[in-house]
Amino acid sequence: MLGADQPVILHLLDIPPAAEALNGVKMELVDAAFPLLKGIVATTDVVEACTGVNIAVMVGGFPRKEGMERKDVMTKNVSIYRSQASALEKYAAPNCKNAIIWGNHSSSQYPDVNHATVKIPSGEKGVRELVANDAWLNGEFISTVQQRGAAIIKLQRMPS
Repeated sequence: MLGADQPVILHLLDIPPAAEALNGVKMELVDAAFPLLKGIVATTDVVEACTGVNIAVMVGGFPRKEGMERKDVMTKNVSIYRSQASALEKYAAPNCKNAIIWGNHSSSQYPDVNHATVKIPSGEKGVRELVANDAWLNGEFISTVQQRGAAIIKLQRMPS
């Protein structure tokens, strides 16, 4: 995503009940001694997590569980993402990139690469231009994102 030689500092955010597990993840990352991992901020404070970040990959949220209606999970996730978006707007680095997934927690969601940009040595370029594969972006990429929630729920049902 960032190139083969790009050092990173990870900012990991989770909810307070998961703080202990989050610190366990941090310890495992440190123990792995990844040469490009230059630091880790593991926190339950959204401001601390967003301060100074150049790239935000927001993959969390309240999980949809069997029997829940979409509006139930969306109500919970709206409040989560509202606070994170506000903190990013106030505290992230000015060059934090714009990648958006529109829609609800269903197959109507749409990953919008048309607004995503990447800073490169010669300036800034659009993700669509850099990927240079409209067939993949308009086909497999969108369908994978749209079906991800269903795939996760299916995995959760599988016996261990």
